[in-house]
Amino acid sequence: MKSTISLIAILAASISTSAIAADTNTSLNGWSIRPYVGLEYNYISANIKKQSADFDSNGTNDFSGKLNTSGYHAVVPNIGARIGNHLGFELGYLRSSEESKSLSGTDFLAGTSGTNDTRITGWHIDANGYLPLADKLEAIGSVGVGRYKAKTTVNGTIVAGGFALANGSASDDSSDTALRVGAGLQYAVTDHVNLRGMVRYVDVHFKDSGDKLADGAWTGAVGINYAF
Repeated sequence: MKSTISLIAILAASISTSAIAADTNTSLNGWSIRPYVGLEYNYISANIKKQSADFDSNGTNDFSGKLNTSGYHAVVPNIGARIGNHLGFELGYLRSSEESKSLSGTDFLAGTSGTNDTRITGWHIDANGYLPLADKLEAIGSVGVGRYKAKTTVNGTIVAGGFALANGSASDDSSDTALRVGAGLQYAVTDHVNLRGMVRYVDVHFKDSGDKLADGAWTGAVGINYAF
């Protein structure tokens, strides 16, 4: 896992460094700025864990354990600008699908039933480096930072001895600022329309009282953008 993350980071840094060198060499001719808007589909592989729930809002957790959900889908709008031929900056917003997991006595206490629902939201800013590979095809390396929030809602009932000990709904959230690295390819369909695919690693953990509620996230993305 660490070696894969390191490989993506090195690839992203290499592309970005090559891009900086290329633009430095042509900076005497001036910098051109070309804004764009885009849309990406993201599949997010992240294991989000919420470890407690207070059904009756009395300040005491009715149970604690691990609520694991993974496999989130999101459509991510973004805006950005190419600066010269090899550099760019991009700002995006993410709101994922709400993913559910059924609860049972194996998660908490015997007699537990219900569901937990988790959604991820956040924004990011990336610096992108572009390196031409062939006619209309270029490699992309990205390094950036994101601010994310995971919100979990638990709906359920704890039953013991035939009596409901607690039932209802409780929710909580945790936020984290995380480093993002990515690499991918972009293909110019026309002078204005580009298609791209990216793989990213986001070092997000959503810590709660010192405990990690996530072990990072992998994202696969396909998108389109329109350059003005």
